[in-house]
Amino acid sequence: MFQKLFTQVIIPIIILVAGVVFLILGIGNVQKRNDYPTTTAVITKIETHEAINEDDSSDTDVYVEYTVNGKKYSNELGEYVASFTEGATIEIYYNPQNPDEIFSASMVFPIVFIVAGGIMCLISVFFVIKFIVLLVMLRR
Repeated sequence: MFQKLFTQVIIPIIILVAGVVFLILGIGNVQKRNDYPTTTAVITKIETHEAINEDDSSDTDVYVEYTVNGKKYSNELGEYVASFTEGATIEIYYNPQNPDEIFSASMVFPIVFIVAGGIMCLISVFFVIKFIVLLVMLRR
């Protein structure tokens, strides 16, 4: 019984919580786009680090330079898009209270987070409802 409860209720609830977190992160990123100003940045360096693990994945760091209120900043952009090239100019958003906090204008990551979070929520709600219907049927 515990295993059935675990697989049909607890795991979907964990997935639901993860889905809600993804939704909050994605929507929060979109909201920042409404609140944060933009500036133009130049990609100064793109570094790809090969991971030393079994899945052969790699990690890419993107460094940019930009100016806010006449002051130059150099920072790592927290995301990489395949179209980025060194020397290219991109639009970035920055926190007006802390111009070191930046993110790119690309909507790829917020959309992925929102879609993934929504799918996770729908799947988990489906399984919880299915379990509740099963419990109701068993009590009759």
